[in-house]
Amino acid sequence: MLLSLTVSATVAFGVSMVPTPADASESDTRPCVTRGEYRQVTKGMAKDRVHSIFDTSGKRLFINRGQVTNEGREYPVCGHPRSGGSYVQVQYNNYAAGGGVLRVASKQIHIS
Repeated sequence: MLLSLTVSATVAFGVSMVPTPADASESDTRPCVTRGEYRQVTKGMAKDRVHSIFDTSGKRLFINRGQVTNEGREYPVCGHPRSGGSYVQVQYNNYAAGGGVLRVASKQIHIS
């Protein structure tokens, strides 16, 4: 009887010590995009900030350098195999910054 009480107390104590985030994306560090993370990314956001939110730098699809730089990147969607064609695509440019930091111009999500 003493053994079962000790185990129960340890389990109950361990569960009560686990913090619960206000939003599931707060504690998610998987290198893929969740629904909450996708919603957080907005037009004009710096590319480094997007990578911080998505927990990955994704895969570069293209980059066109010049006075204005355009870049397309693809990021895997959490819970969907990459080979299945599910991904988030973000287009970046530095038009507004006059040659500065790349910022989100558009984003799309493809689920298959």
